[in-house]
Amino acid sequence: MMKKRLFAELFTAMVMVSMMASSALAAEPEAGKDRKVHTLTLDAGLVPLAREASVSKSAGVGLALESGSSGWSTVYELKFSAPGIPFNAVIQNIAVVPGTADANAGHPQMQGVIVASQMKLTAPNAKSTTMTWNKTMETTALNGAPVRGTWALQLYGTNVTRPIGDWTDSIRFGSVHYKNCSVTVTYTA
Repeated sequence: MMKKRLFAELFTAMVMVSMMASSALAAEPEAGKDRKVHTLTLDAGLVPLAREASVSKSAGVGLALESGSSGWSTVYELKFSAPGIPFNAVIQNIAVVPGTADANAGHPQMQGVIVASQMKLTAPNAKSTTMTWNKTMETTALNGAPVRGTWALQLYGTNVTRPIGDWTDSIRFGSVHYKNCSVTVTYTA
């Protein structure tokens, strides 16, 4: 992230220096005609440069599974449509912090243990990526995707509690819920 910001600042400085060094352009008329020199001076402050910013959204994501099974959660939606996000904003980086897990949502009768292993993130243009579960998951796989619109999150995991094959399997059902899963999108516009 710091390298990108340093590169952007260096690029901006190079553009400004080159604009100052070559601020006058001359056009030469055809041979034999009166020579007129035309000068055009550009203010480097007027040159549009890409601006980098970030925006965060939080959502609750969860997964419930029978003992011994694996699978994806339902789709959880995040809407990035704040007035401050430019319409031409495109992704530069995404960081997902799942937050703290709440196992079995306070139901002591459930004995299943869900282990999350992946997070799937889908951009508004339907481009998606799957990240390995971690305390902080970052990706540049969706670079260039639009920021504005509806994003989708899905959690993948496994109920590591083994089924026994009798009536107790019903209490081996398990769930996990992350109340404040935060998605931070860094973008340029």
